[in-house]
Amino acid sequence: MLRRLGVTLRSGIRSSNINYSSNGVITRLYSNVSPQANQKPQQDDNGIESFKRNQTEYLFGVRVDPRQQKEHLERIANDPRLKGLDPNSPQYRYQTQLIHREIVGNNTKDQKKFERSERFKAMVFGIVLLVGIVSAHQTFMHWEYLKAKFTHKYYYKEVAESQDKVNSVDDPLRNLKSTEMMEKNLRKEISAIENLGSKVIDSREKSGLYLFGFDWTRLPARLNYFDGKFIKDVKLYRDFVVVVLENGEVATVANDHKVTPLNLPFKVEKSLASGDYVYFLTNKGNINYITAEPIQQVSTRTWYGMSHATTPYKTLETNAPVSDISSGQSHMLLLTKNGSVQIVRTSEKGANVGQYGIPQYSPFESESMPINVPHDIQLLNKELALQSNGSKYIRTRQFTSIDSGANHNVVLESSGAVWTWGQNNYGQCGIDVAFTTNSQPIPRKVIEPNQNYTVNRVFAGGDTTYLKCADDRNNQEFIQAFGNGLVGQLGVSRYLQVCSQPSTMKSITGLSEYDEKQRKVVPIGVKELSVGTSHFFVTLNNLGNQKDVMVGGDNCCGQYGNGKLAKSSKPVYIPKLLEPIDLDESTRDMSILSMKLNDSTVNRMLLLDGYRLTGDKVKVEQVIAAGDNKSALFYKRV
Repeated sequence: MLRRLGVTLRSGIRSSNINYSSNGVITRLYSNVSPQANQKPQQDDNGIESFKRNQTEYLFGVRVDPRQQKEHLERIANDPRLKGLDPNSPQYRYQTQLIHREIVGNNTKDQKKFERSERFKAMVFGIVLLVGIVSAHQTFMHWEYLKAKFTHKYYYKEVAESQDKVNSVDDPLRNLKSTEMMEKNLRKEISAIENLGSKVIDSREKSGLYLFGFDWTRLPARLNYFDGKFIKDVKLYRDFVVVVLENGEVATVANDHKVTPLNLPFKVEKSLASGDYVYFLTNKGNINYITAEPIQQVSTRTWYGMSHATTPYKTLETNAPVSDISSGQSHMLLLTKNGSVQIVRTSEKGANVGQYGIPQYSPFESESMPINVPHDIQLLNKELALQSNGSKYIRTRQFTSIDSGANHNVVLESSGAVWTWGQNNYGQCGIDVAFTTNSQPIPRKVIEPNQNYTVNRVFAGGDTTYLKCADDRNNQEFIQAFGNGLVGQLGVSRYLQVCSQPSTMKSITGLSEYDEKQRKVVPIGVKELSVGTSHFFVTLNNLGNQKDVMVGGDNCCGQYGNGKLAKSSKPVYIPKLLEPIDLDESTRDMSILSMKLNDSTVNRMLLLDGYRLTGDKVKVEQVIAAGDNKSALFYKRV
């Protein structure tokens, strides 16, 4: 019956191009040409007609499986619409054709459904792939954070357990532990001060010198050798401290607080160390220098037979008297009294990164700059100008302020322009950081004279530059900084590794107070700025004879003087000095004292300015200085 049905269908539906095999299974539905088993091969097998005859369609749905094709053939044969009809009748052929069209329509629907399914699969696969790529990128970019997030409980198990034990901030157990810890730290710092042989004296009765940071203490410790003495200048370096007294004498302080006076046959105004030498600016404008270590004393005999120890020194040959000096790791900058700038190389160890500012000795030249020979920076001191008649002439620039970082320099022109040169890997020269600008070998003007504000002084320390500015329109002073701010030394409330544009310390800008004499609110200016390697002190110009002082930057060695090691990216107050009444055994309460030192807002340090010490008619001021992970506080005669 099935074979006979196949023969009947083959003969009856030829116009519909439905072909069947000899065993009755459908081999192709609705194609243009279907090859027959009993057809003779065509002679022209290479033409377009042969291609059309042999082309086939892609099958979808049930037509792919021959078993399903056989089932469909049986379904057609058993279709109720063919019952009772003669296979050779026109009605039978017509119904068969209708059934065939129905099958073709269903196959078309199956094909569209299959296409939609494949499109949906492709879309889902694309979304999954996109999410995977984004997730992989985010995981790679935040790998350190994710690793710390999922492994901190393993590495900091004890800390996590201790945090779980404290349920809330109001838990008395936590407050007790915190208070005990502060008392323990305070006792440790007081013990360190006592071990240094430091005797606590009332800071309002006698002048002197306080040191803190590095291997000393986290609280200011008084160095009793300088009690009752006034000091001009203090420079703090990693291995020693240089102190210039009011009478021009010099003494060095080692890290063990051992004081060594230097017997120099000249009066010193300012001192600094750079490279292998210690340099002294004399009251006559000369620059004398000695070896940094060891500092030797030699005996000389006077005309009346007496002998005394003197320190051997040498003098730099400058072309004009010097008014100010600054130094980096391997160079020194000189400002002469006529306003010109000179450079001196101080060591052969330091790398040349453009800090000399002379094309002849740039990092791209092989010629080496000689040691301790001042060189005039012609490109900085001279400029080519035009006269009214159009002729050119060389004009001399005048400079009013200089300073040096580790390997860069900044100078202030009398017109208000700021020039920089040297290393620029953190943007400390005020130039955008790039491969071609990593070093600025010649001086470059980075700030033009501005009508909105003026730059009064320039400062530099480590890899950071500072500008002390004044806004005359608003009667306001402020500080700008640029360069390295990785430990907060920019003071802009953010930790920035690179900052090539001047950023304002907003936390100390716009401060004001009420003036009772003028009966109005007046702005608080900036009195002084002291810059160290990675921290700074800002002294505000409050009314009266007590000035607020704030500190910012690194505090790895306790150079804040607050008994802590936490750094700050914004200027913060520091606590007052320890007084004898605080350490009196009869009245001392360590818990109250520790809480007092911890509250640096109410119990903040106020530097004396124009103050008369007890029993002294001379007015003095307290000056705070920042250095290489060290700090100092000393008394200076007003």
